[in-house]
Amino acid sequence: MSDFPLLKPLHDVSSEPSVSIAMTTYNGESYLEEQLYSILKQDYPVAEIVICDDASTDQTKAILQSFSSKLITVHCNTSNLGYVKNFQQAMQMCSGDYIALCDQDDIWLPNKISTQVDLMQQNKLSAVFSDATLIDDHGDEIDVGLWASLGLENRLAKGIDFRAFYLSNCVTGCTLMVTKELVNIACPFPDSVPHDWWLAYHAAHQNSLAFSKKKLVAYRQHSNNVIGVSGMGQKKWFEMDWKRWLGTLSLRLKLRKLVTGMRGTQKRLRAMLAHEATSNTGPSKELQYLNSWIDDRLDSKDLDQYRPFFKSGGATFQFFHPADRYCRGLDECKRRVANRVLLRYFIIFLLAGSLAAAFI
Repeated sequence: MSDFPLLKPLHDVSSEPSVSIAMTTYNGESYLEEQLYSILKQDYPVAEIVICDDASTDQTKAILQSFSSKLITVHCNTSNLGYVKNFQQAMQMCSGDYIALCDQDDIWLPNKISTQVDLMQQNKLSAVFSDATLIDDHGDEIDVGLWASLGLENRLAKGIDFRAFYLSNCVTGCTLMVTKELVNIACPFPDSVPHDWWLAYHAAHQNSLAFSKKKLVAYRQHSNNVIGVSGMGQKKWFEMDWKRWLGTLSLRLKLRKLVTGMRGTQKRLRAMLAHEATSNTGPSKELQYLNSWIDDRLDSKDLDQYRPFFKSGGATFQFFHPADRYCRGLDECKRRVANRVLLRYFIIFLLAGSLAAAFI
């Protein structure tokens, strides 16, 4: 029996929408209890908590089994699906009117669900997300907030253009609540697009995505985040795992990451093109343009014709300023990666020589 009781709701919600929690876990023993406790402390009671474990090898399953509650349904995968398909599975198993996405290592503020339900109802939305406080692996608050760390505070206008999701994503999954209807429309999720990105894009395409400026989640940053805030919660250079450090010196790994990233962008843009082709308005001209661009980029063709578009500052770039690298072909990018790795080797050689000379 868990030590964490379901607290009495602060107001009557018997006639209001039901809320399901879709949680996925994988080797999450370190912070899982704290995350579950924060859900059970919500001032808006949840109808169910659906947890899909992705073949954990630590004590995650035992911790889940210790929470004896009719609210909690645990499904254990026999093999690892990956976080996108595992989240899809969890959401499809949910029966609530609204579904809140949940990671295994954060802390929800007590009013997270009630705040988001109010927003969803008042504005007839398909999805809503929020800002978050950043905490470290000890639960201590990091000075900067989530949106501030991503440079989003001044970029999130009252309305979010769906075209802004072609190249970037402003929605963090642990802050996201969606309707069951949106999940049904968006499934199946493409392997090439994170689940929160894909759901937010669909909601924005329906002009049905909004946000709360309130920080409703304490978003934990640590070295094992699947997707975290870049540079947050990572180990300092002198604490870094030596295997990860050596990976920065591997030309083969760096080139593989480069190509995988570009092909991932191509697959994401293809998936969005296929979706918009089924809409009444058809695919946007920006999306068609970007599909041509990524094909030419992978083929290392001349990309000068795309420079005016990337400097236009249009709706596609609501969340970020495009860098010059977007107009570099794959071959040029490979050369730059190779030069950076060789420069690191050269610096190490010089440092090693200096140290050797000091001991002679």
